[in-house]
Amino acid sequence: PASASEKIVNTLDTLKNQLTASGKEVFIYELLQNANDYPQKVNGKKIPVDVEFHITDKYLIFQHSGDYFDAKNIAAICSINDKEKTDNVEAIGYKGIGFKTVFLDNNYVLLKTGAYSFRFDYEKTKNIDDTPWQILPIWTDDNEVDDEVLDIMDNADKKFRVQIALRPTEAAILHDREQNYEELFADVFETERVILFIPFINSVSVYINGDDEPIIVKKENDKWC
Repeated sequence: PASASEKIVNTLDTLKNQLTASGKEVFIYELLQNANDYPQKVNGKKIPVDVEFHITDKYLIFQHSGDYFDAKNIAAICSINDKEKTDNVEAIGYKGIGFKTVFLDNNYVLLKTGAYSFRFDYEKTKNIDDTPWQILPIWTDDNEVDDEVLDIMDNADKKFRVQIALRPTEAAILHDREQNYEELFADVFETERVILFIPFINSVSVYINGDDEPIIVKKENDKWC
């Protein structure tokens, strides 16, 4: 019903604003947390997760080597305050709401993992009043995805089982505007301190406009108590 949709839209706006009140960089931590909470397991042992960010002309692309999302993971992302992580004592994102911070600057979010390929897309539903587009998945085939995104996702190492593309409402925020993503990511990943207390994150690489030499932070536990 329209009244229920309107409440959901207002709730999502409130969550997004409150979660990012302390700083715009919070959505980066939420993406890292998402990667941390789904490590791949081999013989019952959790494998450290590697993360890549790519800042292109129109997109921020995030991919990690954690496990493929299953149906429960997908359902949690397409919901609000899902309890999918509640019983997992090692999961940081127990509230199930942090992923919604990706909609702070973005009106298009594409997720590819395993057999799933879908997007949240404001433009697709903008003509429907009070539509909670942030939780309405739209199945998306490769022929509907920009080459700028596919070039990175298709050529990525096969270990990257989860891939997410974020398209800002205003592309200038990636490179040109004050407090742009280039500067934001350089500040956040100036040292490896940012990943010290995210237990299953092993390394983060940030590529800007296809640079061959990314910003890289990696855990070196012998340097820290």
